[in-house]
Amino acid sequence: MATKIGLWMDERQALIVSVTNMSAKITKVKSVIKDEMFAVNAVSGDSGAKQDPAAAHRNRIKIKKALDPYYDGIIDNIWDAREMFIFGTGEAKYELKNRLEKSDLARRIVVIEDTDKMDDYQIIDKMSQYCSAGLIAPSL
Repeated sequence: MATKIGLWMDERQALIVSVTNMSAKITKVKSVIKDEMFAVNAVSGDSGAKQDPAAAHRNRIKIKKALDPYYDGIIDNIWDAREMFIFGTGEAKYELKNRLEKSDLARRIVVIEDTDKMDDYQIIDKMSQYCSAGLIAPSL
């Protein structure tokens, strides 16, 4: 059965809409990323302080390690996709694409698109438009 996947994501969560024969299933995958992990580490508390390069580097490593299981969880949920439409904010969608290039899944990506933050219904509507069918929104 051909499955089309609509995937909205950022570094904090992914909403996956799997469409098969006009029925849809929604799956959410959350990362363990916290807002403070994105905070810039500074040498002092004043606003003109210079960034601490070592602290910034440690923070990037911490974020990467925190995102590894998140990307794995997404891949577990899109494995059977025939076509994928990936959209969202930030760089997470491109990092996922890089991971998918290590497997057969990357060739199934139809579109990667930058979008603003969207709520669940906007994501379903976008996927519905992508499938060019009157997809009825499943319960969330």
